[in-house]
Amino acid sequence: MLLGRHLDELFAAAWPSATGDYADAMTAITTSWSRGTLAEATWTNTTIVGGDVPGAVRELKEHGDGELVRYGHGPLGQALLDNGLLDELRLWIHPLFVGHGNRLSGPDARARLRLVGTQTRANGVVVTDEAAR
Repeated sequence: MLLGRHLDELFAAAWPSATGDYADAMTAITTSWSRGTLAEATWTNTTIVGGDVPGAVRELKEHGDGELVRYGHGPLGQALLDNGLLDELRLWIHPLFVGHGNRLSGPDARARLRLVGTQTRANGVVVTDEAAR
């Protein structure tokens, strides 16, 4: 699991005390990676990756023992997208307009994706599945 600092801090505070099958799976993940701006790893199995994060992710993709999942989108997600390290992108589009916030990508970002599926949830959220070309 690849997490940026903010989400790592949120997950570390929420998941260890959560119960149920999904919570058990989240806390049992072998290795959780977090971008190097995190000062100290406080969650079980967290490794802080500093410096060449895209290089570390490439190494993990080539020699790791399972699939990688990335929750959230921020500087880490942007670095993965910019370096062609995302094989699949699942976007959750919420029917809410706030008028401000972080962009999904920077002005120079380029990623070739193809739509492979969509779902509309009962609450109006549209989930799109995109695959890298």
